[in-house]
Amino acid sequence: VGPYSDFTRPWYGNIGFYLMTTFIISSFSPLVYNLFMHFVGKPLMRFYLHEGVRKRTSTTVVMQHDLNMLEVGPVFDSTVHTAQLLTLLFFAMTFAPGLPLLMPLCCFTFVLYFNIDKYLLCRFYQKPPQLGDAAIKIVINYLPWAAVIRLAIACWMLGNDKIIPVSESSAGQADSVNQLRDEGGAGSVGAYLFRENTLPLFVLLLIVVAGKLLALFFEHVPVFWIFKFFFIVLRELARNDRHKHLNKQDSVDHFTIHPWDLVKTGDINRQQVAPFTGEYMRFVKHKDEIPDTCLDMCSYAYLTKMDEA
Repeated sequence: VGPYSDFTRPWYGNIGFYLMTTFIISSFSPLVYNLFMHFVGKPLMRFYLHEGVRKRTSTTVVMQHDLNMLEVGPVFDSTVHTAQLLTLLFFAMTFAPGLPLLMPLCCFTFVLYFNIDKYLLCRFYQKPPQLGDAAIKIVINYLPWAAVIRLAIACWMLGNDKIIPVSESSAGQADSVNQLRDEGGAGSVGAYLFRENTLPLFVLLLIVVAGKLLALFFEHVPVFWIFKFFFIVLRELARNDRHKHLNKQDSVDHFTIHPWDLVKTGDINRQQVAPFTGEYMRFVKHKDEIPDTCLDMCSYAYLTKMDEA
């Protein structure tokens, strides 16, 4: 695409120069226009038009509103100025890794915009409309993506061997990083990312992207539903483990009765009939007839049944 396939030395000499010039013109042209209208444009218009107003012969200023507009400037639109500053910020953050002079220029532009807008808002602009904080919230949400673009372009610009060569026998470079860089070959993405000077930037890029994605996730999914989901999952896992444990106990000893099962209403163990009830039950006439042991009791019941038969 074009005469330059990468960020080479001729690119910085030609395209980089035009980018710097474009940034300077885009930064100062709105400020110069507003200052010119305040100090030169409006005074000249008042000088030439007030004479016709006094003589009542003016065809341009025919109403009081037209005369009032000669004394003030346009309405101060904060959204337009915010959009201009956001555009300049993304422009500077994109090409600043290869053109470092863009960052001090961007900082100077922001300071200049603040002071000139404050001066003109008090002396030139009309009263701005009442706006909420929606525009500022949108700007704050987009600022992390400027860092992502800067880190990505920095990995590409600083990973060029023709601009910043890196020796293979560097003491601070690990063998694993060398292997990752050499696997893709020269000109591949790995050759740009896995270098001494670009690997920390790539790691920081991943951290920023992960943090932004997590912020978007928690913004759309409330924390309450996340905790509730994990609580349901843990409850189901605990229930499955308990069922597995009970099935294992039943397979080992089918006749074992847990004390907690006897408390449950409607449990099958509570509906069992005692051994010495029903057809074995009989009324005794004296307490001495009650056997002392289980064996005597069984014998007593059996013999009693035989005698009755």
